[in-house]
Amino acid sequence: MENLILKVKDNTLTITIDLSVPGRPSNSGRSTVIACSGGNIPLITPDGEYRVERLNLTVSKPIPQEELPAWPDGDMAAITEQT
Repeated sequence: MENLILKVKDNTLTITIDLSVPGRPSNSGRSTVIACSGGNIPLITPDGEYRVERLNLTVSKPIPQEELPAWPDGDMAAITEQT
């Protein structure tokens, strides 16, 4: 898990995420991942019991177009049309 605090109390899940974290580049490189569960994770109560529900969460923000690296030999649309 990255930048996630999960709390289960009775039948309520509370998720805390620090949105000021700069994050890391996503796998595609087009966005910044602020928080990530890392796949389906089990929810566990404070007394250590596993619930049937699972969590899969990613919070991200786009990288501004002008900050993205340029595609080689033009934009992606032109490259896609050529193939």
